[in-house]
Amino acid sequence: MEEEVLQLFQHWGHDDEKIVGGLQTLTAVWGDDVYQAAMRHLVGKDFDRATARQYWHEATSHRERLSLSPGVPLGIRSALLNYLQQVAGEMRDPRIMEAHLLESIRRAAISDSLTGLFQHAYFKSSLGKEIAKLSRGSGGQFAVILMDLDHFKQYNDRCGHLAGDLALRLVAERLREHTREGDVVARY
Repeated sequence: MEEEVLQLFQHWGHDDEKIVGGLQTLTAVWGDDVYQAAMRHLVGKDFDRATARQYWHEATSHRERLSLSPGVPLGIRSALLNYLQQVAGEMRDPRIMEAHLLESIRRAAISDSLTGLFQHAYFKSSLGKEIAKLSRGSGGQFAVILMDLDHFKQYNDRCGHLAGDLALRLVAERLREHTREGDVVARY
């Protein structure tokens, strides 16, 4: 469901009517969780299901009221931010940030700075999700491969830490080249 909401925003990013209609369609399938995902994606805040639904509907009504004023029509994002700040008091100091920049910040938070691979904590979280899927009986399989660079400490001692860092980056690059999209390659 999260992925479908994200795709909706990516595909119809500038067409507010398609976004509003798409969210209505998704709520018919997934329920009020859609509003939670939409709020998380649009404003970066987590609300409980009922609050997210209420705020979404009130913000769309707020948008209609504000659009009656002369001038440029108000977009759903602007109306939502205005509503959350001015009416609901949920946002005291909103920051405007492009989605691609936010995604790069999110990626940096879960990635190892030297290799660019996922961090240990992200690996554990992903593994937990895969195990939970299997225990729910949703079928499928997965594999975990652990590898170790033999004698890496001696290599570092002999060649220096810069050479060791380069070796780790090269190994990480090879691993990324030979895995599929969606596979989790992490530095443990």
